[in-house]
This record gives sequence, C-alpha cells and structure tokens, in this order.
Amino acid sequence: MTEGAASAADAGAAVPAWANHLRNRFISGASALFVLHGNVHDLVMWDGEYLPLREFLARMLGRTKDTVIFYDVASGLRFGDKVMEAPFRLAVNARRLMEGRAELPLALPRDPYRLFPWIETFLLDTTQHGAFILEYAETVVPNGDVSFMGEQDRAMRVTLQRWASDPGVLATDNIIILITEKLADLDPMVRSAPRLTALEIPLPDESARLAYTQWALERGGKVGMVADRIAALTAGISNFQLENLFREARASDGRLTAEVIRSRKREFIEKECFGLVEFMDSEHDFSVVGGMVLKKAALRRVVAAIKRGDKERVPMGVLLVGPMGTGKSFLMEAFANECGMTALKFKNFRDKWVGSTEGNLEKILNIVKALGNVLVVIDEGDRSIGGQGGGDNDGGVNSRVTARLKEFMSDTSNRGSILFAMMTNRPDKLDADMKRPGRFDLKLPFFPPQTDEARVAITKALLKKNRIRHRVADYSAFGRLVDGYTGAEIEAVLLIATNFAEDDGRETINDADLALAAEDFIPSRDGAMMRYMELLAVFECSSRRILPDRYKGLSSDDLNAEIRRQQHALLKP
Repeated sequence: MTEGAASAADAGAAVPAWANHLRNRFISGASALFVLHGNVHDLVMWDGEYLPLREFLARMLGRTKDTVIFYDVASGLRFGDKVMEAPFRLAVNARRLMEGRAELPLALPRDPYRLFPWIETFLLDTTQHGAFILEYAETVVPNGDVSFMGEQDRAMRVTLQRWASDPGVLATDNIIILITEKLADLDPMVRSAPRLTALEIPLPDESARLAYTQWALERGGKVGMVADRIAALTAGISNFQLENLFREARASDGRLTAEVIRSRKREFIEKECFGLVEFMDSEHDFSVVGGMVLKKAALRRVVAAIKRGDKERVPMGVLLVGPMGTGKSFLMEAFANECGMTALKFKNFRDKWVGSTEGNLEKILNIVKALGNVLVVIDEGDRSIGGQGGGDNDGGVNSRVTARLKEFMSDTSNRGSILFAMMTNRPDKLDADMKRPGRFDLKLPFFPPQTDEARVAITKALLKKNRIRHRVADYSAFGRLVDGYTGAEIEAVLLIATNFAEDDGRETINDADLALAAEDFIPSRDGAMMRYMELLAVFECSSRRILPDRYKGLSSDDLNAEIRRQQHALLKP
C-alpha cells in the first residue's frame, strides 16, 4: 500500500471495531473491496458526535483520502466534499485523452452502466488516494439467477467481481465499499469473491447504548430515567431508535418509563423484522397447566438453571413433539412466563422471491443476538423451517436456510442466553441433523392424556383457564367420557357444555351439561395419522421416563417396525 494508506493507521479518532477491521484489512493489502451489512442505518460515533453511516465514512476516509465518492441509483454520483470532484475528473479525463476520447460531460449521468467504467478508470489510477462507496448495493448487483439477467445486469456483476480481484485495484491506494442491509440481497458471485471482505455492523450492545444515551442526555436534557437503566432495557434496538425514544419523551411529558420503553421496543423490533417475528406474551404459568407432571418438572429444572445463571445446565434447545391439540403451545407459553426470558415467536419467514428468505432469516438472527436472554419459539417447525435437504424447485434456498439456522443454533456461546423451542407434530419432515443433541438437547413428547386422572387434571385446568363457572360432582365420570381426546378436544367439549347451560338459563355448568357436550362433540381427526404422530413423538423423546407406560418398554427395533407399519397404512388408498 502507498504512504497515504499507511497513514490511515495514525487517524486520531476512535472508531468502532468493524471500522478498525476494515482499516487493518485494507492497510495490509488483504482486500480493497468491502461489504458493510447489518445495522447500516444507525448513528456511529466520530470525534465526539454521532453521525449517519454515510457521513461517518466521509469523515473517516476523508482523513486519508483525497477523493471520497458516493453512488446510489437514485442520487447518482456525489462527493464527500465539493472540491473532491475536480481530482476525479482530472484523473478520468487524462486517461480518456490518452485514448483519444472526449472529456467527461459536465452533468454526469445516474446510470451505473455508463458511470462505472469511468469510476473503474479512477480506481485503477495509482496516483490517486480515493474511496468509492456504493450505497444500496443490492439495487446494482441484486441476488438473482444469471439466466434471467439482462446484458447490463451481467456487466455490473462482472464489474464488481473484477474490482474484488483485479491486482491493479489492489496495487493502488483506492478502497471500494458496498453497503447493504442484508448480505443475502447481494449477488452471490459478488459477495463470495475471494478478495472481498464482508463486515457486519452489529446492533449496539449495552455498553454502546449506554455511551450513546449519556451523550444524548447531556445534549438534549433528562428524560426521567437514568442512563444505565435505559441502556439495560433497550437491548435489540439501535442508537437511531433510542434517539426517537428520547424525542418522543421530550415531546410529551418529558419522561420515559419502563413500560413505554418495552412497548416502543416491541414496535421497533417487529417493524424492523417486517412482521416476521412477534413478541410472545403469556399471562399463565405452570399452575394452570393440567397434567404433564414430568414435562413440567423437566422444564422447571431449565427455569431454575436460567434464573441462577448456570448456563451449562440450560439446553441449547427444546423440541416439543406430538399430535396437534396435545398442549405443546400452551405449555411453552407457561414456560415463557416462568423463565422470565424475552420470548420471540418466529413467523413463516419464507418468501417467494429468491434471496429474500435468507435475508429475512439473517435479519431475525441479528435481532436475536442483540436481544440476548431470549427464548425463540418456532411453532409448526416442519412448516416454517422446512424439510430435509431441499430440492431443485426452490433453488437450494431450503438447504441454505436450514444450514444457517443449524449453524446459529449450535453456537455454544449462545448457551443460556438464547434458547430455541420448536413445536412440531411431524418431526420426520425436519432435517435430521437439526434435531440432534447440541441443538435440541431436551425433547419432550406429547400425547392425549393417558389416564382418567390426567384428563381430570386437564379438565380442571381448562375450567380455570376459560373462567367457566362450574359445579361438577364427578370429574372421573367425565374423564371416562373423553377417553382418547386431546387437551384441545376436551376444551372444545367444555365450551359446548357452557352453551347447554346458557340454553337452560344458567351460568354454571354441571355434570349433565358435560355428559351432553361429550355426546354432542364430534372429534375431527384421522386416527391413523394421530397414531403415527404419537409414534414419532416416542421416537424423538430424549428421556424414556417421560413416556406413557405403554411406550416405556418398547424397544427401538419394535418402535421402528411399528412406525413403518403405520407409514404403510397411511399410504393405502
């Protein structure tokens, strides 16, 4: 690198870790082309003030670069300072005159297909000390199938690949920076170029939020809460969003409260994730969950480990497996309440557009990492995450998404602070490697209640949950009437019983109402499929003692044989 590049190491201003990494990689000659992704719309500290990323880069690079150029498809070419346009024109026009071509027009076009050859001329000039920053890079080299690209789109792809690997560019003191929020939105051939360095700008951690909060409160005035408390409550949001919080507080009564922060944080995160996640609230705990004694005991041990900070005793993930209506979601809502972790529920982040699914997942994982101490709940995992391998019909999206999720879930540095909980009734549709210990250490099987006592316990819990007034003399009789029913089906019967009571002008249900409701209710279920799902739950279970008595003695060979028989029965016309 040139003398100008080396002098970058002496820049006086403190910069974030990612900026230091960029500077060191450039100075060493390891890379001249970088991609900044992630939290690219935030405020960044520079010389005692917080600036948008664009202005931060202009000032940081302006200390060692004579020319800093910005480009996006809407605004065209812009310069970090007005005086920087002259050396750009001089360098490009000198080359064009040597080639016998006319000078650049006074009004530069916005079209990247015409501009980028001129920019390349500048970047290859060894006498220049410049920086080219391509904002919203995904609009110039988007992720897509090359067979559907036009000639100009292919040219842009080749141009960026060439910049990443051209020894001529690496031999100069010129740096190229692409900016995109989601790395997956960029053309895969560009982002995988061997001399390109991708750097993620993370959401601020607690110390960074504290620094920004102290800076903002010193300049804008107090907001009724100390900086340390604000920083502790705002995990997962950016400095820019913090500034919005402060402005809103000052525009109203000038005070922030914990409840206001929680509410606005929820809005910020759900909006940032385009509605792909939602916060999960639960008002019930284990006390209203009927039956499931051994499963609740297993989860209580996890709760105890979380609360005493014993991370090594916390599983990486919990897999809840069993037929629909057996209480998986209800139990997990109670667990979320008991453990005290922030609970985020995945929605189906798959998208019909190529690349969006991967970008959606990366966005969610960045939020999850920033939040910390978070329970990530994935309902119907076989649908929202997907099956094994993925085929040609999705362009390999399923395989890449599954691989990225598995990589994240098996990161042991997350143990105790990020806990995954997945519910499914068809674990056979999940990638087999995803379900292994190290990703899901605790696997809980769910079945319809197996005994009259269990059905009675569930009935009492559901009466309490639904606030149904009742005067029942013989719960055991009702338990026998609903033998084989799931918890959801028992709940449906109880609600029908309230209708019978209301028809009779009463607010309280009795034994007769329960008997009539049990006779009236028609379960809508496929018996063969229910049996198959039960066998799958047995197969996935991580502890034999949690199984119902009729399955505890079943050998692996007998279980596999029974699963195959049930599969064959389901395939019969």
